[in-house]
Amino acid sequence: MASTGRRRRRPQAPFYQPTGQQDAEAIQERVLGDARAAVRSLSTSRPFTPADRSRGLFGISRAAAGGGGDGSDDRSMPSLATTTATTPRDSRPASAFPMGRKQFLSALPESDDIPKAPVSKLPPLPARSDTGSLTLPSTPRRRCQSGVHGDRLDDEARTGEDTDEQIFAPPSAARERKRSLPAPPSTPRSGSGGSGRPGLRRSFSSSDKPASVTARPPPSPSTGAQSGQRTHRRSSSAGKTRVSTAQGIDSALWQQVESLLEHVTSETETVAMQGILQQLYDILSENTVRSGRKKSSILRCLFKLLDHSDALLLLRVARVVLLISRAGQTFANACKLLFKLSRSDKNDALFRENKIAEQLVHIIGHTVWKENTDALVYCCGTLKNISLDESTQEQIAAARGIETLSALLTAVAEDEQAASADNAAHLLVQLTAALRNLAVNSQHKKAFLRARTIQGLCVLLRPFAAHAELQLNISRILSKLTLTSACRDALCESTTVVEELFHLAVRHNKHTALITRLYFVLGNLTASHQDNRVALFNASHQSRDLVEQLEVLYEADCKANSISSGKARPKASPKETEDAIIKLVRVIANVCIGPEFGPLVASNASCTRVLLLLLESKTVQDSPELIVNAVGTLNNMSFYAHEDNAVIARQTEVCELIFPLMLERNTDVVIEAARVFGNFTQQSEVREWLVTKRAGPLLNTLLGHENRELVYTVCGILVNMMSDAAHRPLLQSEGGVANMLEALAQCLGTDWQLAGLACKALWNFGEGASVSPQEWYGAEECDGLIELLHEGLALGEEALEEQSASSRLWDEDFAPVAEALLDRLDPESDDDLQPIEAVDPNPE
Repeated sequence: MASTGRRRRRPQAPFYQPTGQQDAEAIQERVLGDARAAVRSLSTSRPFTPADRSRGLFGISRAAAGGGGDGSDDRSMPSLATTTATTPRDSRPASAFPMGRKQFLSALPESDDIPKAPVSKLPPLPARSDTGSLTLPSTPRRRCQSGVHGDRLDDEARTGEDTDEQIFAPPSAARERKRSLPAPPSTPRSGSGGSGRPGLRRSFSSSDKPASVTARPPPSPSTGAQSGQRTHRRSSSAGKTRVSTAQGIDSALWQQVESLLEHVTSETETVAMQGILQQLYDILSENTVRSGRKKSSILRCLFKLLDHSDALLLLRVARVVLLISRAGQTFANACKLLFKLSRSDKNDALFRENKIAEQLVHIIGHTVWKENTDALVYCCGTLKNISLDESTQEQIAAARGIETLSALLTAVAEDEQAASADNAAHLLVQLTAALRNLAVNSQHKKAFLRARTIQGLCVLLRPFAAHAELQLNISRILSKLTLTSACRDALCESTTVVEELFHLAVRHNKHTALITRLYFVLGNLTASHQDNRVALFNASHQSRDLVEQLEVLYEADCKANSISSGKARPKASPKETEDAIIKLVRVIANVCIGPEFGPLVASNASCTRVLLLLLESKTVQDSPELIVNAVGTLNNMSFYAHEDNAVIARQTEVCELIFPLMLERNTDVVIEAARVFGNFTQQSEVREWLVTKRAGPLLNTLLGHENRELVYTVCGILVNMMSDAAHRPLLQSEGGVANMLEALAQCLGTDWQLAGLACKALWNFGEGASVSPQEWYGAEECDGLIELLHEGLALGEEALEEQSASSRLWDEDFAPVAEALLDRLDPESDDDLQPIEAVDPNPE
């Protein structure tokens, strides 16, 4: 072979031979400098969140002390007609309620459709004038500056004494219903009109599509008096002010509306009625009704249809109502009707085809939440339900629903009084539940980042810390988003987020579903961010609080599995409790990565005790993920070889529990168990223990495993085992040298770390041999090894000029030991090269 031009370096001691306790700087270099370091973060599956098939406002996601819910949904709650202020839950909006014609009409002035209340006393007649005519008391005419779709009446609708209080007082039956209902927001009622069917002959003015709740300027009385027409000024798209005569347009449009309303009768077929409602929607979506009387007349006709059972017809009625009414109880009732329809997944296609999601997003973006909180609760609840459908999710995202919901979330979060208002929390629960559904699709994460949703959620952590149900929704959103580094970075913009998440977990330590997700998020944040590990270490009082919570969860797990006798079974299922333990164990393993405080965690005897109890009580077949995380945590803790290490102090007990795991079929379990032995075999006692267990054949067999990470770990164990001359025969049995050569051949050019580690094991194996390499390694194996070393060195020399990561690994991990091993096996191949001083025998 031609000379490589490199000076061969001969080690003077076996690789990885323990050299005593290392200082913190050396430990830190080993921990953070190697991608395959023995101490590493652990992975785990995202907590499973089943879809809320009840589709209630507060269904299975309801906070409860023992788990993810209290075992009930809102279908068991009292209806709106019977809820009273004396029950502890009644402050929350209900999910099940009657919503028909009477409920809508109760928010309007009374009409012939509702039985009138008996009148016990007539009002006095007005005074008669000298001319013999009745003199009506003068009533100042009030202008209404409501929103474009507001429910209050304008000047044209109110004349004389035609007010809700005087002419359209609700009947006693309606009053009784209202007493049993939760108090509506203090907003004006949705219209006024005559005691019979309102007239249909007044005009209404047209406008563009509603885009905000800002009122238009009132018409000029003088202009209308001179021309007999109502005129108003509006801005054109070119920015010029123009005068528009609305009379002709209004009359034509209103005739169309009248014609459609005349067909709104009980005799009209359902399909025809659906078409009429669609036409009505098309007209009203382009032209805004301003007259309160006309609004009332349209609404009364529509309300006749609310006793129908056809979902599409009801959906289109609600859609038209929302065009007319954007405030008050009518607005809230329309949102309730949509929510009620959304509770059945059979209606998802109807919502999607009629693009209700787009309309709801627009409403949410143009409604003041403080004035219409109840309506927005049901509006967001509807979005939550229909967003369970993937196609509807795309409609919501396309309508900028994520941005709109995030803006509302931020507005509520920044309101200082929101935390003390129950209705604000109810709104946030529905809003975050909708965002949770939208966060499932990874394609939406860019929208979450643009909308700064994560930052808004962080603001809610502290003021709403006591609201477990809201925090559960927030944790579910974060558990989905923090799977990507960009979202984790956005979350870390808050310097206190790690501390607040951990304090929430301690505060709600009985709420299994919540803490499972909180620990999952904390595990994501501490997996790769050292600053987050430091923050959590400090927030948990040097990890003592983490261990205390682990003990609490272990006791809960014992109860859930009926291990502790004489006590009632908790609400959380055994699997739920176990999942929380898995996530918390992962967090502890991640904290161990910090070399400054990893040894402090490793010295916690209580942590070691609980981990060993878990290994004793669980099996790989029933709890594979828990076993993997528990063993992985023991591996991280056992890395720090110092006198106070609680794991090393019980290393014999640990070995007895972990060695059987090396025989499991679960590759992840075998890898984690092998890593523990990779740390333990630095101790001569453990090397002796493995010899007594006849571990040689097992290790040689695992060298041929298809999983390269497992082969790498086994090579590390053999490096340590071969450092003792008495244990070197282990590699000679069961074809160990041949298996090592096969592993080396498969990784040349693709995995220089593994190739270098295999060479180190072979170097230690031949250290101090009293016979020739051909006799010690075997003649055939020796020739094969020489050939592989030449091949590996030649491959690396060719790629060295590229200055790639692979070439760097070749230069640092493979080439030095390969050249030294080649010099031992074939010293005459390059007589001109002389050995130089030895490298550090423990480079890591």
